[in-house]
Amino acid sequence: MGFNLTVRNALLDHYFGKSVLTPPANYFVALVKADDTEPVGGGYARVSTDSDDWNAAADGVITNLATVAFPTPTGTWGSITKIKLFDADTGGNESAVGTLPYARDVTGITPAPECDPGSLRMVLT
Repeated sequence: MGFNLTVRNALLDHYFGKSVLTPPANYFVALVKADDTEPVGGGYARVSTDSDDWNAAADGVITNLATVAFPTPTGTWGSITKIKLFDADTGGNESAVGTLPYARDVTGITPAPECDPGSLRMVLT
């Protein structure tokens, strides 16, 4: 996943003393369909994480320390093609986006989607 231009600019401004960067208290991982929308209904919700759920950066990459487990689907969420990071549980500011290597269809009989530890890789691109 790559951070968006807003985050990269904020990090540069912070590093060069132009501003103070205050990270969000929580980070919310979202599933996204090919039409760039999140699922609606069917038990879908973003997953809240905090700084303790992420490893320290190494080699320019930060990864999830803990499993990111979405709620059990109770209906169809559609074909998931991306994962995004936000600063709020609904709405909010998008911080990063990554495309999945393949689409995953999520229905009411599909096990809850999970991101194993280390599988979410955040880079400054």
